[in-house]
Amino acid sequence: MRAPEVFLGQACTEPSQVWAVAAMLLFWIKPGVLGSRDSPHFLLDGSWSMAKIKRLFPDWNIPAPDQAEGPSLQAAVKSARRMSEEEPELQAILPFEEETRKVMIPQQMGDVLRLMLVVNPDRRPLASSVLESTEFQAFEKLVGV
Repeated sequence: MRAPEVFLGQACTEPSQVWAVAAMLLFWIKPGVLGSRDSPHFLLDGSWSMAKIKRLFPDWNIPAPDQAEGPSLQAAVKSARRMSEEEPELQAILPFEEETRKVMIPQQMGDVLRLMLVVNPDRRPLASSVLESTEFQAFEKLVGV
């Protein structure tokens, strides 16, 4: 599961890998809430995935098309912006807090996901910081590690 910045053409970095792990966990917990599995067409997979991120994290700013590099990325962000607001199927995706409440995951798991799923890569923790965090330690205690 790509991080928001990777969809926007940035290189994959350690913070984007942290996002990918958390996104994969969230996908296992709540299938279809992220990713392109249910995209209406393979050419829309990137836009579809970005629109889902926008629905889950409404504060994420998908750039305006004229701020994106190259015609392909410009078209993708334009479609993502439109789909996040207008596509009926995507309107069912609620903000992260509401989606995680629907599946009643343990608070400790929600805290770890919240820590890792930060849309701004500059504010997202590194893997070592996640492993040392009080959120992760509380989750380990919950599962008996």
